[in-house]
Amino acid sequence: ITTTTTTTTVGLTKWLTPNITVRVVSKEFHDGKYYCKKGRVVDVVGPHECIIEIDGGRVIEGVDEDMLETALPRTIGSRVLVVAGENKGRIANLLERDDQNQVVLIKFCDNFEIVTCKMDYVAEFSGYLQL
Repeated sequence: ITTTTTTTTVGLTKWLTPNITVRVVSKEFHDGKYYCKKGRVVDVVGPHECIIEIDGGRVIEGVDEDMLETALPRTIGSRVLVVAGENKGRIANLLERDDQNQVVLIKFCDNFEIVTCKMDYVAEFSGYLQL
C-alpha cells in the first residue's frame, strides 16, 4: 500500500455505530480506569454518545465519541465496517494493514471490490452480515 494521507477519528461526523470495536483514548474518563481498553459499541444514544461494553463484560453508559477511537482487528481476513467516507456503512474483510501510513486494504463483502481506506474510517465489526 502506498499513500501518505492520514487523519484522526476526532472530527469525523457521526461515525459511532453499534457493533464496532472501539478503544478508550481519554485518560480522564473514569479516572483513566479504561484508558487504552477495547470495547464494543452496544448502542448509540445520541449523535455523539454511546453505550459500550468493555472487554470483560462491563457496560458503560454516556460515553462521548471524543473519548474513543476506532479499533481494527490484527487478524487479516477479519470483518470491518466502514464508518466514514464515501463507503460508510459497508462491510468488508481486512486484507492488509499499513500502520506506518495509517491505511488499510479492504475487500467489500457485497461486490468484492478492493480499496485502500484510512484506518480511522474503518473499525472491527462484530454484527451480522446483511447483504
